[in-house]
Amino acid sequence: MKVLITGAGMIGSQVAKLIVESGETPILFDISPNLSSLQRVISLDKVKVVKGDILNLPELISLFNSEKIDAVIHTVANPLLSVGAQRNPYAAIKINVFGTINVLEAARLTQVRKLVFSSSSTVYGLGSKQGEPFSEDAKLGSGGVYASTKIACENFIRNYAMIYGIEYVITRIAAVFGPWPGGGVVSESFASIIKDSQSGSEATVPLILAEYVYSKDAAHALVLALRAEKLKNREFNVGMQKMYEPNDIMEILKEIFPKTKVNIVTQGQPMWNLMDYKQARDELGFKPRFDLKDALLDFASELGRA
Repeated sequence: MKVLITGAGMIGSQVAKLIVESGETPILFDISPNLSSLQRVISLDKVKVVKGDILNLPELISLFNSEKIDAVIHTVANPLLSVGAQRNPYAAIKINVFGTINVLEAARLTQVRKLVFSSSSTVYGLGSKQGEPFSEDAKLGSGGVYASTKIACENFIRNYAMIYGIEYVITRIAAVFGPWPGGGVVSESFASIIKDSQSGSEATVPLILAEYVYSKDAAHALVLALRAEKLKNREFNVGMQKMYEPNDIMEILKEIFPKTKVNIVTQGQPMWNLMDYKQARDELGFKPRFDLKDALLDFASELGRA
């Protein structure tokens, strides 16, 4: 299967690594690929990196045709995700919505078999502390501009599937973090926490309080979605399956970094509701391999190699 990954960043690079490990050579498509960071994740001779603009439809169509693309894992999103979208909504709408429409059009015109879309848990909006976990059929809310773009993308994908027969899977990914420069506010916050905890420096770190997922697990879910066949459902929740509050995070930090002197402050309104994972567990076989402690240990190891 010839797989195109849009976005050679925090999640896309990990997706490429998993696909290479299965014996295939994926194509990474990115407007400005960070080759130095990418080669820390995967040998560049194991992948094909194509520099290009997701907003350039003719360029996408040409690539799909020349490489005979069978499937697409679409991870491209505006920089800094929710925060970036609040700062520059028009740019986020262009990249997220029109970028996704271009991928759909290219897939339609070249008869790509399958599209896997990296959506977001923010599509559910804000829950309550006592609320039930969000299942995939829950009413979608809006957590801001970024969430609105993801909801729009999901709707376009479902319509293209219904009208043009494109097979699709949507993964709604929790607040993702991992070892990648500019990987978003959550990644930057956890990176600062790790560095300050290791050095014994005292620091106050803003952190969005939500359910988290490590980038390696997010990538694993996307690849499972790519390989899955005869699915009953098309939307799947992806996360750690546990909510970590500030005291939980501090206890983990003190356990693995005894010098910790970090004060975690809430940035933005917390998302209290967990997501339900029955569909991802039963149909995709997804189970997170990293809880927060394991993720922070792995993150620290990756930062040490950088």
